[in-house]
Amino acid sequence: MDTLFRVFVLKELHGREHEIALIEYLKRRPTLCEQSNLKRVPGQSTLWLRRFTAELRSTVETTARTILVKAQNARVSVPWNLDR
Repeated sequence: MDTLFRVFVLKELHGREHEIALIEYLKRRPTLCEQSNLKRVPGQSTLWLRRFTAELRSTVETTARTILVKAQNARVSVPWNLDR
């Protein structure tokens, strides 16, 4: 479950709307996967089958937004527009 949580936080952080786009994005970025402690990129069926509850989706979105705000406050470039 923690791997899926990390993947969905990455999805939010990098502004990927669909799981397929996220999977392709992560496959092209092995360093990001390593930094995120992902041993492998989950397949589309895994992401589709593991739909989160509304509460957990909200937690993922809040986590991603908090990370982006903290990064912006520390003057670290962020990959996404906070005003979405």
